[in-house]
Amino acid sequence: MARQERAVLTRREILRAAGEVFGDLGYEATTISDILTRAGVTKGALYFHFSSKEDLAQGLLNTQVECVPEPPDTGLFLQAVIDRGMILAHLMPRDPLVRGSARLAVDIQKWPGAQEWRPHAEWTKAAAHDLRLARDHGELLPHADVEEIAELLVGSFTGLQLMSQVVSGLTDLEERASVLFRTVLSTVTRPAVLGRLDMAPGRGGRVVKLIEEAESAGQTSGTASGTASGTSSAAASGAISVPAPATASEAGAGTISEAAPATATGSAPGTTSGESAAGPAVLDRAAPAPAP
Repeated sequence: MARQERAVLTRREILRAAGEVFGDLGYEATTISDILTRAGVTKGALYFHFSSKEDLAQGLLNTQVECVPEPPDTGLFLQAVIDRGMILAHLMPRDPLVRGSARLAVDIQKWPGAQEWRPHAEWTKAAAHDLRLARDHGELLPHADVEEIAELLVGSFTGLQLMSQVVSGLTDLEERASVLFRTVLSTVTRPAVLGRLDMAPGRGGRVVKLIEEAESAGQTSGTASGTASGTSSAAASGAISVPAPATASEAGAGTISEAAPATATGSAPGTTSGESAAGPAVLDRAAPAPAP
């Protein structure tokens, strides 16, 4: 194995071990010795890549962008907001890098790097961006304040993350996130759009699986039966495209008509494709969302 390749693998293993330890213990309680033991590397190897515990924590936080994939383009900007949160909720108990960086974000005031990195501000900014697009395209009710909604979603998700960590070790975070999105968005979303949103607990896992399958096949776009066609913020980064169904009607410059049928008879918001023929952004397989 070439020296450069070996160095890359060693760095990755150190970060993964750090994610596990930071995720379990938090920033303050974690020591370099804990990470060395978990990673199975020498002290020299660790310090070759990271100069201190703070530097290691910062490196882990920087991986969050790489670890949490962009959601597919469903044609609904609100679905992008949901998908980011549901993907994060799905990955947090499963991926050490995501879990560790999320725990560090909660512990952000306990370490010096807090002055240089504001994860919650970045998450709120991203949510507000998609919510603003949703408002401009007629997905939100007139009274909806995108800044307030973004703050509420990110702050609430952070609280749910902490509660889920204590109660179940994050295994129920997807269910809690689903309740959050259904509760908040039901008060600010147009009825014709609400029934097309997938907020089911399994949404994050289905989207991640679709993305992984597309990447393994070398694809840059995929297909799924879902919501109306359009361009979301995720599409700008080469996200998987989801074609439009025939159920939604659009009026004017991309705004959604209230007269359009939203769901099949008897269906409810957030149902999967097995439950409703008009399910939102639902993946071809069964149904098919970021970071407090």
